[in-house]
Amino acid sequence: MSFIKNEHICPKCKKAVKYYWILPDGAMQRFPDSSIYICANWDSYGNEYIVSPCCGNCGNIESFHYSKEGKLIS
Repeated sequence: MSFIKNEHICPKCKKAVKYYWILPDGAMQRFPDSSIYICANWDSYGNEYIVSPCCGNCGNIESFHYSKEGKLIS
């Protein structure tokens, strides 16, 4: 499984949120550093993944769309 890492700014508290999610592609990697990254929830819908990291500061949840290859869809 590959770990896709990304970062965004929480729109509620303006804090940087570093997150990762697990792409089920059969590859094996080490887990990202849990003192830096949080594990985001994800689910598969059709031809994409919906990834929802939770801000560790205020609890706000954002959702991002990723392709089946693990690329962020703008």
